[in-house]
Amino acid sequence: MHLPQVDYTGEMQGSRRTIFIATVVALLAAVATLGIAAFHRRADDRRGRYEQLMVIEASADRLSALEWEASSRRRVPLPVQAEVTARLDAMRSQLLALQGDGGAGATRALAAYRTLRPGLEQEFALMRSRDFASAEAVVAVVDPAFDDLRDELRSAAALNRRLAARSDRVSWIGTVAVMILLVVGVTALLGLLERAGRRRLHDGHLRRLAFSDSLTGLPNRPLFERRIAETLAAGEPAVVAFLDLDDFKQVNDSLGHAAGDRLLQICGERLERALRADDMVARLGGDEFAILAREVSEIDAFVDRIFSVLAGPVMLEGKRLHLRASIGIATTAAGPDLLRNADLAMYAAKAAGTNRCALFTEDMHTHAVERLDRREQLERAIENEELVLHYQPIVDLDLGRVAGFEALVRWEHPARGLLGPGEFIPLAEETGLIVPLGRWVLREAARDAARWAGAPYLSVNVAGAQLEQPGFVEEVACALADGGLDAARLVLEVTESSLVGDLEAERLQALRRLGVRLAIDDFGTGYSSLSYLRRFPMDVLKIDRSFTRDACDDSGLLQAIVAMGESLGLVLIPEGIEEPEQADALRALGCRLGQGYLFGRPVPAEELVGIAVRVSAPTAS
Repeated sequence: MHLPQVDYTGEMQGSRRTIFIATVVALLAAVATLGIAAFHRRADDRRGRYEQLMVIEASADRLSALEWEASSRRRVPLPVQAEVTARLDAMRSQLLALQGDGGAGATRALAAYRTLRPGLEQEFALMRSRDFASAEAVVAVVDPAFDDLRDELRSAAALNRRLAARSDRVSWIGTVAVMILLVVGVTALLGLLERAGRRRLHDGHLRRLAFSDSLTGLPNRPLFERRIAETLAAGEPAVVAFLDLDDFKQVNDSLGHAAGDRLLQICGERLERALRADDMVARLGGDEFAILAREVSEIDAFVDRIFSVLAGPVMLEGKRLHLRASIGIATTAAGPDLLRNADLAMYAAKAAGTNRCALFTEDMHTHAVERLDRREQLERAIENEELVLHYQPIVDLDLGRVAGFEALVRWEHPARGLLGPGEFIPLAEETGLIVPLGRWVLREAARDAARWAGAPYLSVNVAGAQLEQPGFVEEVACALADGGLDAARLVLEVTESSLVGDLEAERLQALRRLGVRLAIDDFGTGYSSLSYLRRFPMDVLKIDRSFTRDACDDSGLLQAIVAMGESLGLVLIPEGIEEPEQADALRALGCRLGQGYLFGRPVPAEELVGIAVRVSAPTAS
C-alpha cells in the first residue's frame, strides 16, 4: 500500500524549542556559578552530549520517515538509498565519539545503531527485490532500535545527576539550583520526546485510516486521486483502469454481506498480483476498484493481465463463483481527467455486457453530458407532472370482455412530443429516478382506477429499486387509501430479476397482507426457477411475448410453462397477443386471460369510458 510521507515539521519545531530552553537555563546556571569551574565544564560537556544526542534523534526520525515512505511506496529510489547510507555513516561516527564519556546511554544507543543498520539495509534490499512479506518481518527488529534512543536520554540524565552530586567544589546552594534547572530541562525534553513518540504512533494509525480502505487494506479514493495528481504534475504518461464487479449485488443478496466482503478482499488480493513496482491499485468504494499504471506500452496486454488474475474460480459459502468485471481504460493522452474518463469508459463496457473492457473516447464524455441533461429533464418532468398514464386492456379469453388494465407511463416531452417508456425508463432505472417515477405512477393509477365503472382490476409495474425501499409497503397502502381503491383490485407486477433475496420475499408477504395481488412480469426472460415461484407469494404469471409468438406451433415449452403455472395455482396471462389464432391456441392450453394489440393498444384514461368489463380480479380457479 502506498501511503504519503508524514510531515514532522511541527514535532521537530517543538524539539528545537525544548533544546533552546534547556540551553538558556544551563547558561543562566553557569553565570550564577562562575566560581565553580569544574561543574561548569561538566555542565558544558553534558550540554554538548545532549545536543549530539538530539542530532542523532533528529537523524533517526528522518531515517524512520524515509523507511516509512519506502515501505509505503514499495520502492527504494536511489536518492533515498543514498541519504539513508549517509545518515547511518554519520550516526556511527557521532555515537563512537560519545562512547568514551557518554556512559551507559551512549552504549545503548550504539547497540541500537548496530541493530538498526543491518536491519534497514536488509529491509531495503528485500523491497528492491519485491519481497515485501519478508521486508515487513524485518520491521519488527528495526522499530525497537529507534525506541532505544529515548532510553539513552534517561541514562544520560541519571549520569549527570551523579556528576553533580560529586561536585564538591561548588556551594550546596549553587549545586541545588543548577540541578533543579537541569532536571526541569531534561524532564521537559524527555516528556516532549515521549509525547512525540505517542504522536508518531497515533499519526500512523490516523494515516492508515485516512488513506487506506478498512476492508481490503488497499489505498482508498483520496490517496488514489493524490497519486494521479502527482503523476500528472510530473508529466509522466499513465493509464487508469476503472473496474466495477459484475453481478456483485446478486452475491450480496443471495449469500450475504459477509460473503460479499470476502469477495471484495479476494478481488483486491488478485488485482495486486497484476501490479508492477510503480503501479497502484485502490478500492474506490462499493465494488469499484481502480489501477494506476505508468508507462504502459500495450493496453491490450495490460487489460489481459487484469482479466487473467481475476479469472480463477472463488469458493464462497459452498458456491463456486467467478470474478467478472467491467473495465474502463483512460490514458493521459486523452486528457487529464483520468479517473472520470475511466469511469465513463467502464459504463460503456458494462452497457456492452459482462466482463467487457472499453477505452475512453471523447464521444463517451459527450454522451455523459447528454445523459446528465436527459436526467435533469426527466427530474423536471416528474416534478412538473409532464408524465401521463395510458392503459392497455387485459381480457377474459373465454368471454372476450375486459378484466383489467395495465398502467403504462408516457412522457409528454415539451419539445419531442409523446415518448414511450423505452425512451426514458432505462435512464430512470440507471439514475434511481425510477423510485419517484414509480411512486407517481402508483398514486395516479390508483386514483384513475377508483373511478372506473365495473371495477376492473389495475395492474402496475414495480421496479426492483422500488421494492428495496424501506417504506415501499407503506407507500402502496397510502396510494390505495388516497385514491380510494380497494386493495383487492390492485396487481403489482415485478420482474424475475427483482426476486433475489429474503428482503424481497418479506416485502411481498407484507403486500399480500394488505390484500394486494402479485404478478411476475415477462416470465421466461430472467432466471426464475420452480423453487423461486414456490418461495415468493405470487398470484399471476405473465408469460413473455416471445413464447406467445409461437403459441400456434404447438410449443412444448409453452405447454410446460402453462402446466407449471396451473400446478402452482397461478393465473396465467400471455402477453403480446396480436392474432386471433394465438388467442385460440392459448385459450385451448388453459390460459384464462390475455393481453396484446389484438384486444387494444394503450390509451389515455379518458378513452376507457364505455369499455365493457368483467367485475373480477385475477384469481386462480
